Amino acid sequence: MNYQPAAAAVVAACGLIGLYTQNRRTTHHAAEEIKRELEIFQALPEDSSLRAPLQERIEESLGRYMTSKKQGRRDWFGVSLALFLLMSAGAAIAMIVRSGGWWWISLVIAFPFALLGVGGFVESIVKAERDPAGHRVRADNETAKGEG
Repeated sequence: MNYQPAAAAVVAACGLIGLYTQNRRTTHHAAEEIKRELEIFQALPEDSSLRAPLQERIEESLGRYMTSKKQGRRDWFGVSLALFLLMSAGAAIAMIVRSGGWWWISLVIAFPFALLGVGGFVESIVKAERDPAGHRVRADNETAKGEG
C-alpha cells in the first residue's frame, strides 16, 4: 500500500497546528514586549529625553493589545465549515488510496476541498475584529474607503 497520501495529510495537519501555535505566540509576544519596554522605561533616568517617546509608544502598544484582546473573536461557523471540508477531503482521499487504480484521478476533486478547508480554517480560527457576518474587518480597507 502506498502511504504517500497519508503522509501528505499528516504534514498538512502539522502545518495547521504550527500556524495556530504561531498565531497564539504573537499575542504573548506583544505582552512580553510591552513588559520589557516598561522595565526599560522604569530604568531610564527622570531627565532622559527618551522617556516621553517611550511612554507614548508603550501606551499605544498597550491600547492596541487591549483592543485586540477585547474585540478579537473567531468565526465558529467558518471553522466548522472548514473542518467539514477537511474531513470530506480526508475521507475522499482515504477512499481513493484504498481503491487505487483509476480512482487516483479523483484527487483532482479532493485536493481543492482540502485546500479550501485549510484556507478557511486558518482564516476563521484567528481572533480578529469581525463584522456581524463573521468577515474580518481590516484596517487597510477602512482607510481606503475613507479616502475615496
